[in-house]
Amino acid sequence: MRRTEATYLLMETKNSDWKMEEEKKKKKIRGEIRRREGRLSAAEVLGSMEKISLHKINYSAVWSTFLKAFVGCLSLLLIRWGFRQRGYEGSTPLPSVTAFMAGIYFVLSMILKGVLDEYSESSRLPLLVATGVIQYRETWQMFTTEKKVMEISAVLGDMVQSLIDGISHPRSGITTIDEILDTIEKLHGFHVELSMDDTWNTTSACIDLGRQISHIRTLILRADHVARATYLPISFSLSWLIVTSTTVVLLGVEYSTWEQEYTLLPCLVMFVYLFVLFASEMDDPFNIYSSISVSMESLENLQKAIESWTSSPVVAM
Repeated sequence: MRRTEATYLLMETKNSDWKMEEEKKKKKIRGEIRRREGRLSAAEVLGSMEKISLHKINYSAVWSTFLKAFVGCLSLLLIRWGFRQRGYEGSTPLPSVTAFMAGIYFVLSMILKGVLDEYSESSRLPLLVATGVIQYRETWQMFTTEKKVMEISAVLGDMVQSLIDGISHPRSGITTIDEILDTIEKLHGFHVELSMDDTWNTTSACIDLGRQISHIRTLILRADHVARATYLPISFSLSWLIVTSTTVVLLGVEYSTWEQEYTLLPCLVMFVYLFVLFASEMDDPFNIYSSISVSMESLENLQKAIESWTSSPVVAM
């Protein structure tokens, strides 16, 4: 009896291992078919998104920013040299200037903190929109036919493409926001159409779909708001007021040695100028012409995947 039970358990283990091997082979074959036909599964799209960068660096704009700060620093040194040629050596004591600069850095740090918080939030928005769109499509796959899923995928593709075009436009904000909201309204029409299906209870499905598309709309409107509105309405004026006052104070500071004047002074000026310039550029996280901006790579990968979904039949997984 014990031998029979042991033999039975051994056979079950072998059958289980055989089934697992067969399932792996089937998944590998299905994956190869998708790659040959140019189709991507949702898991493959999300997997590719994990490897992308959330930021896009414009190196020409970075060097341009450093050049502006360098020119400002050099101009300050030349003005100081001109004052010295006229006999003015400066009269403001260095300890007083040190206290003044500490206050300036404190104010600038508060401004930059708010700008960085908004930028950090904005850098995640494209990826959150992409994952929301994929989840929305997967929910439809559980309730409707393959033909309907392809129709909805095409509408989602139009929405994602409009979002990419709107963010990439030189103007502030998402310029295609009206088109995106019209597309979302069209998707809402599909929810109404689904609710009229009396063959089964579609209420919970429509509520779930409505919640998902509402979340996507909230993310898009938030991105549009961040791109259009500055962190502080007076941040631009306040920043350049700080730059002007810092320049005037440092022009009149008294240095005891030439090493202080040609090392400490340029560093103080360069730091303040770069602080203000980078904060001004990061205030619009989606401006592709600034030194650093939010990457749209996740949405671009999603758009390619949607094109593959709508151009060929969906593979059953």
